[in-house]
Amino acid sequence: MLTSDRLQEDNNELTKQLYHNIESDGRIHLVSSELHSPAPLYFIRFAICYHSPNKQHIEYAYQVIHELCNQLLDQQSNPIPNKQINHENINLILLDHENHN
Repeated sequence: MLTSDRLQEDNNELTKQLYHNIESDGRIHLVSSELHSPAPLYFIRFAICYHSPNKQHIEYAYQVIHELCNQLLDQQSNPIPNKQINHENINLILLDHENHN
């Protein structure tokens, strides 16, 4: 499974700060990526590489991301409406490698 997370469209700096906060926190490790065409796009990848992950592992990682995202949004001088993580704030792309060639 791979998810791709990004805070709000056109806000690469906020997404970079979230990635930095996740890595500094140390509870989970994610990977960031950046595309440059047609416009710069910075996003965070959550890839499960463990051979037998369970639901608790995934829920724990989600809770850490949720907590750190809310902390970051609370610190903004111009708060973003609807500070809770939802599909408006984070885009998730789920890929199941077993069902793809």
